[in-house]
Amino acid sequence: MKNNHQNNQLKTDMSHQTINDEYLVSVIVPVYNSDKYLVSCLQSIINQTYRNLEIICVDDGSTDKSAEILDFYSKKDDRIKVLKKDNGGPSSARNVGLEKANGEYISFVDSDDVLQLNAYEVLTECAHQSEKWDLIIFGANILNGNDEYLSTKLTTEFKQYIDCKPSNVVFHEKNARPYLWLHFIKRSIIECPTKIRFDESIDLGEDQVFQFSYLPRAKNVMVIDLKLYNYRIQENSSLMQLYTNKRICKTNIHYTIYHKVIDSWKSSDYMNAIRMNYGRGLLNLFIGQSVIFRRR
Repeated sequence: MKNNHQNNQLKTDMSHQTINDEYLVSVIVPVYNSDKYLVSCLQSIINQTYRNLEIICVDDGSTDKSAEILDFYSKKDDRIKVLKKDNGGPSSARNVGLEKANGEYISFVDSDDVLQLNAYEVLTECAHQSEKWDLIIFGANILNGNDEYLSTKLTTEFKQYIDCKPSNVVFHEKNARPYLWLHFIKRSIIECPTKIRFDESIDLGEDQVFQFSYLPRAKNVMVIDLKLYNYRIQENSSLMQLYTNKRICKTNIHYTIYHKVIDSWKSSDYMNAIRMNYGRGLLNLFIGQSVIFRRR
């Protein structure tokens, strides 16, 4: 782990470096009925100081003006690829995006959120350092509302995990989950040795199952204490209502997620490496999960 002086030096060095367009970054944006905020989201991506992006927008059967907005922006900026599909949920939309992605790094952006304009410049400069970072984790601001718990979860501390064991980041890094959009992911770790994709059979916690699948593959992880993302709390979102009104017991949702994760680890032969942390992982999923879902 670097000390504060070294971390401040990292920030200073970045501010004076020229933009390096060597890495292609695939930005995947699942879109469903988000015309109210979609323009702001797209503007924050196309105006990035780092230009070497492919912007994959997956329209998941929107019935509002989202499709019109996407078509307009795809004509305005040829880096934008618009893929249209029947409504199937964010997991299926992200999977479609992953199948079309060509970048060395993957970034997920929700269509009602916005990025800091230098986000990918900072992240690619981190990626260009000597270590081959499999994952770079960063922080976020809250656009609306004042939620102390969320603010804490979205605030990162500078750390480096070098050649770490599968369990290190999974259980010891507080920002390893659940927020997928705070991860700058090297695409190779979700493609090799086998493809990792979102589980479309579950409609809550599918992003965490995805994270628990690729995190053990990340040998070199950097956490930076910069807030590069702006998250919009949607209290009345369909996801909130789904969780509130779900007919099955909420505990069963957590139980399903837990077993999906265990099945993933068994198939990837991570069980021995992670076995000592079962208890802690179980508590995180069953106790922390309910708190997290209420704020997403």
